[in-house]
Parts: sequence; C-alpha cells; structure tokens
Amino acid sequence: MGRSKGVRVLVLVLPILFVTLALFVAPLGYTFLTTFYYHPPGAIMEPILTTENYSKFLFDSYYWRVVGNTLMIGGVTTLITLLIGYPLAYQLARRPFLKTAQLVLLISPLLVNVVIRTYGWKVLLSDVGIINRALMAMGLTDSPIRLVNSIIGVFIALAHVLLPFMVLSISSVLEGIDESVIEAAHMLGASRIKAFLRVVLPLSLPGVIAGSVFVFVRSAGSFMVPALMGGGRVRTIPTLMYQYMSHLLNWPFGAVLAFFMTFLLVLIVLAFSSTAMRRQTRVEADEP
Repeated sequence: MGRSKGVRVLVLVLPILFVTLALFVAPLGYTFLTTFYYHPPGAIMEPILTTENYSKFLFDSYYWRVVGNTLMIGGVTTLITLLIGYPLAYQLARRPFLKTAQLVLLISPLLVNVVIRTYGWKVLLSDVGIINRALMAMGLTDSPIRLVNSIIGVFIALAHVLLPFMVLSISSVLEGIDESVIEAAHMLGASRIKAFLRVVLPLSLPGVIAGSVFVFVRSAGSFMVPALMGGGRVRTIPTLMYQYMSHLLNWPFGAVLAFFMTFLLVLIVLAFSSTAMRRQTRVEADEP
C-alpha cells in the first residue's frame, strides 16, 4: 500500500519536475555557461571558457551606473504606485461603491498591448500633446516640458500599467481586516487617523510588501517601456542586454547581464520575503 502511494506521488511529481527542469533550470544553466564563452570579432560566441566577460562587467563603472539606474527606476515606480495605489485600494476595500466599474477601469490598461499603450503615452506626453498644452494653457509653464525621451515619461508609463497590481495586492488584504478590530480601536479612544496608523496600516503591510515586490520586479525588468519612452536616453540592464545581443551580437556579455539581473532580482525578492516572514512571526508572537 505504501509503495503504490509512493508511485502515485512520483507520477504526479514527475511532470512538474520535468517542466521545471526543461523550462527553468536548463535555460538558466545554459545562460550561466554562456557567460564564460569567448566573443570573437565578427562572430557571436565560441565555446572557449574565459572570465573576460565578468571582468568587463565588474570593473567598468559604466555598467554599475546602469545597474543603479535600473534599481532607481524600479524603486521610484514602486513608490509612485504605492502612494497612488494605497488610497485607491483603501477606497475599493472599505467603501466598495460601484466596485465592478472601478475594477474594470483599474485593470483596463492591462487589456491593451504594451506597444500600443506606450505609443499612446508618447502622443499624450509629447511637446504638442494634450498634457503639455494643458500645462501651458493654465500658465504653469511657458514652454513644453520634456516628458518623452526622458526618465519622467518612463516613470509615468510604468506606473500606469503596474498600478493595478499594487492596488489589488493591498485591497485583498484590507478586505480581510475585521471591522470589529477598527471599532475596538475607536472605542479605546483612537481617532480615525490614529486607528489607521496603529491598526489598519500595520495589518495591511503583507499586501504592501507583495505589491511592492511585484511592481519592483516588473519595472526593473521592463524592456519595452524604457526603450520606447526613454528614446535611447534611459539606459537599463534590459535595454543594454538587448543592445549587446541584437546589435553587437555579443551573446556572452549579454548573458552576463541577464544572469546578473536574474540573480539581483532573486536577492531582492528573498529580502522582501524575509522581511514579511519576520513581521508575521512578530505579530504571531504578540498574540495572546
């Protein structure tokens, strides 16, 4: 009986194990191996092992500036979506007026192709676009503000498409907060602001962390938006990776960038997860 149960478990696990090995472990392993290949002039790569690609990346300050720029884009986009998304999530969870209509409007950016959506922002943010015209009509500026081919446009376009993930992550946690907990805080003399800061906000942190992780990873790893909205002026690891692998045909160095990006994002996700687990452990320890 025990042997037949083990066979059934193995049969169920094998397809998942095969898919994981074939679609994740094997490509990642080959990418790591490619990072040590030699890039000869006029060719893509040769299976000659060398550490030249890592030396080029690690000891050139230019690439570290690109890494910093990539992390900055991820961090600022996460902060923007959090500042805009938390009030929206709170309103959606605690005051669900016309909730279906709000959800449709919230997820509508995800229904549009990324290229079409990005070019739509290029039109809106251009020097003759509706936003610059409105700013000049209101007398807020005398000349158009550079919003396209700049990092500001990248922030706007990324925040637009990633906002739903932040809002839905936070609102799902807020909906699970028992209303009686908030009422108890009011009965103990806490004002609405103090009850929010001492009760609602701490309890909603798991949703904040989950949304922040998702937005950060997606924005830092985005290629299309920085490439189109940045106009070649905004350099990130994904855009640099594309340049090396498609234009310069230097696949080994592009693999170094890809592997480093994957390794960096995994570390960040683990750091966020560790923070969330420590907080959850602390909350459970404080419970009577």
